[in-house]
Amino acid sequence: MPSSHTFPPFIIPHPFELYVDVYLSRFPKHEKFPYILDSEVTEETHDKDTNIRKIKRTIKLDLEAPSWLKTLSGMYFAVFFEETTIDYNNRTMVITTVNDTFSSKVRMI
Repeated sequence: MPSSHTFPPFIIPHPFELYVDVYLSRFPKHEKFPYILDSEVTEETHDKDTNIRKIKRTIKLDLEAPSWLKTLSGMYFAVFFEETTIDYNNRTMVITTVNDTFSSKVRMI
């Protein structure tokens, strides 16, 4: 069973729109986030009536591990599926991420 983590909501001391713009600027690549190797938006919707934007993307991240371990395991990068829901009316953003690499490569016996 995959593990799940829920973090308590927190208030940021900056305008919501600025935070959303900064978060979205990380993709597909950004020089300040070199561990993001690639990003692809698989689905994006924006409902004008409710003012809710949903973005589904696949993200490829560099693994921070010794090269011998990467070679031994055959995993040189990690693939994540991310779903971001931005509600502009309620000023909330919910990010759900699933690590596809470890869920398909690591098995508990």
